[in-house]
Amino acid sequence: MKYLVPALLLSTAIMVLCVTPLDQMEMNVSMNDKVAHIIAFFPLSASYAWGFRRQKRWKFLHRNAFAVAFIWSALYGGLIEVIQANWVPMRMGDPYDFVADSIGSLLGIGLYMVGMKTALKRFL
Repeated sequence: MKYLVPALLLSTAIMVLCVTPLDQMEMNVSMNDKVAHIIAFFPLSASYAWGFRRQKRWKFLHRNAFAVAFIWSALYGGLIEVIQANWVPMRMGDPYDFVADSIGSLLGIGLYMVGMKTALKRFL
């Protein structure tokens, strides 16, 4: 479980940012909303993949870490959009944000896999 702490902290930070009403947030960064979603979910999925790969006791998670991390991160993005659409004032759920979350999740998994292969080649 300790290996999932970074992913859980990132999940919490993303949720807090996404459920805070816009009138209470002061954003000085002029960034495209979809790019922000990709950037947020990029490290989230990679940290879940890292944590799941370290879970030796949970064989299913260890063996399927990349797929589970991608699915979990993408579904988390979808959940956030549903929450925004139904319960957060001055926010609305956007299916394109969900697509951006999924793209960020996929990119995070891909980078993690490439980094893992590079590290293995370097040390073996």
